[in-house]
Amino acid sequence: MKRGRKSANAADRERFAAIKEIGCIACRMYGFGFRPCDVHHLTLGGKHGQPRRGHEYTIGLCPPHHTGTPDQYGPAPGPSYAKAPRAFRTTFGDDDTLLQRQNELIAQHIARTSIKPRAIA
Repeated sequence: MKRGRKSANAADRERFAAIKEIGCIACRMYGFGFRPCDVHHLTLGGKHGQPRRGHEYTIGLCPPHHTGTPDQYGPAPGPSYAKAPRAFRTTFGDDDTLLQRQNELIAQHIARTSIKPRAIA
């Protein structure tokens, strides 16, 4: 059943590409640098199972930080967003803090690459 989500437009797809090129924000905060990531949509109230806030409210998390499942690089430092959300937020910050940091990284990435700047939420 469709939940009424809008499809990603060109700006959203550029945002997702930048997030994937930047890598996992949690690994970066731990000082691990680049680690491939999934695009995670933040939710209303920051609670699991709540409606998504939209494509402009996205951050990059590697599989271990996103879902708690190991990837080819092994376990990630720190807690998983899915398996230990309180510990994750205590360690890395709440959703708005992570979104602000992600937006800063995207702005820096845009300044270094040939991606044309667009408004960031």
